[in-house]
Amino acid sequence: GVVYKLKRNAVFFLTGLQHIDNYSFGSLNVIQFNKAFYCVENHDNEVGCRGLLFFGSSETPILHIDKDQQEKFKLLWQSILIEIEEEDPLKVDMLRVLLKRFLILCVRIYRKQNFQQVKDSKSIGIIKEYSYLVEKHYKEYASVSDYARMLFKSPKTLSNIFKKHIDKTPLQIINERRLIEAKRLIRYTEDSIQEISDELLFMDVQAFSHFFKKHTQVTPTKFRDH
Repeated sequence: GVVYKLKRNAVFFLTGLQHIDNYSFGSLNVIQFNKAFYCVENHDNEVGCRGLLFFGSSETPILHIDKDQQEKFKLLWQSILIEIEEEDPLKVDMLRVLLKRFLILCVRIYRKQNFQQVKDSKSIGIIKEYSYLVEKHYKEYASVSDYARMLFKSPKTLSNIFKKHIDKTPLQIINERRLIEAKRLIRYTEDSIQEISDELLFMDVQAFSHFFKKHTQVTPTKFRDH
């Protein structure tokens, strides 16, 4: 239910959790890979994209490639196309290396475009891990203190780190992820509002309806009927 308008030389990142209703592009290059080919979670120490590009953002990450970076991406895309045509036992390994390079380039650009203090890698790592933990546990835990405990930090420390580097609070990350799931369940399942409320850890339907209307200006029932 969210409309995105992308300019030329933009890169955006989707996962299997997202549903695309419709789209229209003048031209579009797609790189699609599965967990068996390259597991973002297991290889995050190599790329650092978990919680930034995939599995951890309440909004779809979008990069805008500047002119000085466009040639790098063009050459990388051409290398991928050439390697796909190769008939060689090492083709898969080579494609995996090229994918890794692509993701690293994207992570560098994302950090520059989205973090105010890009040199503070420790704090960025905490934000990234926090985002990933929310993605993984948002149906189990709904308070900042729960995630602070997992990261061995105090809620105040997390709030200070977020305030310094991004324009969202830790609680916003949780609420936005729960809201996305609420919209998905309302729109694409036949679960009752009560069942959705229970699944997302709300005390009762009234609390869920208040939360939903506060962020969308409509009730869950009206959203489903729309």
